Amino acid sequence: MTSKPLFTILLTFCLSWASATYANAPTDLVSMVNAYKAFIQQGKTKAALSLARKAYAMAEKDLSPTDTSYQIITHDLGRLLLKANKNQQAISLLTPLLEQQEQQFGKFDKNLIPTLKTLTEASRSIKSKLYKTYSTRYQKLALRHYSDEYVKGFEKQPLKSTQQAKNLAKKLRKITGKNYQVTDAGKWDLIYNHNSDKDFAPIIEQMQLSHRSSLGFLLAFGVASKPAKEKFKAVYFNDRDDYKAYLNSFKSVERSESAERSAGMYLRPPINSLILFNRLNGSESQNAKLAKEKRTLQTLRHEIAHQLFFNFGLHAKGVRYPRWLTEGLAETMEFEDQSVISGPQTTNINLTVLTRLQKKHSSIGLSPLRRIVSMSAKTEYDRENTRDVYDMGSVVARFLYQHHPDKFLEYIVSFSKGRTVESAKRRAQFYRYLGDEEQLQTEFDAYLAELFTLL
Repeated sequence: MTSKPLFTILLTFCLSWASATYANAPTDLVSMVNAYKAFIQQGKTKAALSLARKAYAMAEKDLSPTDTSYQIITHDLGRLLLKANKNQQAISLLTPLLEQQEQQFGKFDKNLIPTLKTLTEASRSIKSKLYKTYSTRYQKLALRHYSDEYVKGFEKQPLKSTQQAKNLAKKLRKITGKNYQVTDAGKWDLIYNHNSDKDFAPIIEQMQLSHRSSLGFLLAFGVASKPAKEKFKAVYFNDRDDYKAYLNSFKSVERSESAERSAGMYLRPPINSLILFNRLNGSESQNAKLAKEKRTLQTLRHEIAHQLFFNFGLHAKGVRYPRWLTEGLAETMEFEDQSVISGPQTTNINLTVLTRLQKKHSSIGLSPLRRIVSMSAKTEYDRENTRDVYDMGSVVARFLYQHHPDKFLEYIVSFSKGRTVESAKRRAQFYRYLGDEEQLQTEFDAYLAELFTLL
């Protein structure tokens, strides 16, 4: 991956500021802004800088520091100071602007990106420590908001098919008595019944969107990973009977039970394969068919998230994570709009989940945050906790990513340092990394109320 696409995106974003309207600005200030922008277009930096200073003085007098026009004018002056090699003046001007934007929008908002970009450039040659600080924040924030552009940059890179996929097809033939073949599904070797009349085009399209969604989230989250060199594996069974036959072949009680109630699954290495099945039986109404097909595609994104989070390093081999964490993160990848990417880095959220949560909130109330994060390794598999594990887990994960991403990532990584399965220890571990229990609950309640406005 290279940084060129990122700078192209940021340039576009900065220009979108430059083309903004100045609704709250006095007419004479707007005229001065237009004048210095005309000088910029003509390459007359000195003249533009002189007018930008005057425009900034007027903005300080007539506008609030929270006003978009004020912030654009301030940033414009900072860019011109930088172009005139007045780097220290640019830093002195833009540092308070960055502080204001952090207070106004939060430390992870994309409105900070142009300011951080200019501060990075201004500090490059004069303050090495400051440059490192701004540069790191700038790159992390840019990836946070534009990770999908990065992913699309290498999405078409071909991956090698694997012998493991062919071996798995042979094994399935022995287990089910049916012939299986391998087809190219972009980033996957898709293994399916040779006699299937299924149109796999929608499935393959969703697999590519799932790859972009999950990998985009990992990049936005700051999880370092190398692009895959080989295709992943995925199996699509004609029906639940074949799905059950394969899972029962492991002679595992847990997998046999999962075969009865699950709609799909990711099997970790050495198998390292996604498996799901055709849920249609041919007798459904058209509405029921569409609902089942949508749910199948949501399951696909959910299970692919498990697969990619494991293979790209968010989840480590042999580590026991809280179930709300693994299932909640995977459920954030489920969508409302199947035509675009999903995940906590997007606004494409499964409204069915939100509806269930809102109904429970209105009737008996939702479980507090402390209960979700302190479920033990035993109780998290109790059937009465299923909705808390999946639905509440997904909004907790989304909340933590959006409001406390650095602490959230540190918390996830902490599980690789030791085994934590008891309720009290899990609770203590969570709040040790994420902060005060009461404050987090207050923030989470406000976040939920905001999510419910989407319904």
